[in-house]
Formats: sequence, structure tokens, C-alpha cells
Amino acid sequence: MADPLDEFLDAARAALAPVDGELAVAGLREPVEVLRDGWGIPYLSAASLDDLWFAQGFVQASERLFQIELALRAAGGRLSGWFSDLTIASDRFARTVGFHRIGVREAQRWSAASRCGRGSGSCELSCRAYWPRHLMSCRLAWRG
Repeated sequence: MADPLDEFLDAARAALAPVDGELAVAGLREPVEVLRDGWGIPYLSAASLDDLWFAQGFVQASERLFQIELALRAAGGRLSGWFSDLTIASDRFARTVGFHRIGVREAQRWSAASRCGRGSGSCELSCRAYWPRHLMSCRLAWRG
């Protein structure tokens, strides 16, 4: 019988972001190179801005998907879906202030250059490209 701690550690290691080797990711038109420095900071090179934005979103999701989802839920007043009664007051506050509405209104004011990666949906697509590839064992529902 396997040790529960070993099973937990194996599952944790399997969920880590890939940092070596090559990945084939649907959504890229051309290859993208991701190099990391001694601190693990990624540096991306791509043939097009669309591929660069897509790869940036994929790398970000591979390292910070939980943080992204938590921030989106906090801004939208939807933390109680995860934390139940503990966050009802903060959800009420976020919805009253309208953080999500403010973000949408501000994004509509972005210049065309600022909307380059965002307008094409590259970030959402790359996050979703990462999600099923590496986190299918996770039971959290991903809703963009």
C-alpha cells in the first residue's frame, strides 16, 4: 500500500509547471521559445505578437492559475463559491463597489495597441490551453 504522503507529493509534483523540454500547444502559429534565468523568471521570444501573448498567458497560467482565478473571483464578488460564509461580506463589498464593472469600463478605454493581446482573447485561450493539459485531476471548475 502506498504511503499517503508519497501520493500527495507525487500529485503536487505532477501539478508543477513544465520548465524543461518541448510542448506542443494548440493555438500557436509558430514556435515560441521560453528561456528561464537562474531565478526561474521566463523570457519569451515569438515570431508574432499573437503568439507572444498566447505564450505569455500559457506560462502565467502554468505558474499562477489559482492566483488568477482567486483574483477574478475576488473582483467579481464570487469568492463565496469557494469559501462559503467566510467571504460573503467581501463579496458583497466587491459587488457594491463594482470592481468588475470598473475593470470592464477601463478596458473599453484601452488603446488599440493595449488591446492587441487582450482583444484577441489570447490570454483566456492560453489559460484554457494550460488547464486541461496539466490540471485535469483538479476538481475546481474553470470559468473564464
